[in-house]
Amino acid sequence: RTSLSDEQMADFDAAGLQHACAILDVVYTKDPVPELQEKAIVFCKKHGFERLMYCPPLLPEGATPEQKDSLMADTKAFAEKAISAGIDLLFEDYDNPRAITFNMEALDKLFAAIPNANHAYDTGNFFFAGDDPIQTFEHFRDRISHVHLKDRVAVGDKASPAAGTGAVPCRQLVDRLMAEGYQGWITIEGYGAKDMKEQLKVSVENMIK
Repeated sequence: RTSLSDEQMADFDAAGLQHACAILDVVYTKDPVPELQEKAIVFCKKHGFERLMYCPPLLPEGATPEQKDSLMADTKAFAEKAISAGIDLLFEDYDNPRAITFNMEALDKLFAAIPNANHAYDTGNFFFAGDDPIQTFEHFRDRISHVHLKDRVAVGDKASPAAGTGAVPCRQLVDRLMAEGYQGWITIEGYGAKDMKEQLKVSVENMIK
């Protein structure tokens, strides 16, 4: 996250970790969003992140058309600023119906407004929203520059079992990515695991066997 301190980043760098994707998640923050946006661009430049995934604020319940237009305009303004700074700005399919990136339909509207942005493709979040992961992969393939590999047990259920053990065709999607020459990052996500290390191990084994 772009809120990490220089000291925390130094610890990660000392561990030899590579920079996959920075995250600016303002969904639940109470801090002023414009300030966080400015800090995120500085963070990416300072620490050498080429990609920034942006999770915009959630719309209020029963949002009016004017509120939706306002949030889209703010998101577009930040996107243009980040992209002009040389950052690959990504939007993820976010697992909340109040997100302007919730599903394929919502992302189509966003990418129509911000055509130079790219996609952090989350297999489990599309499934959560009721979209078909294979269909969405094909639909957004040319925009995908980062992948979150996440399994789910049912539509609308946020449980995330080890990849390859739930209802999402994770292995099929990884095979498609490899067959099409994808060279980017694939990040395994398994929120809520009782033993994260073991779940990650099972996920990796399921994807490479």
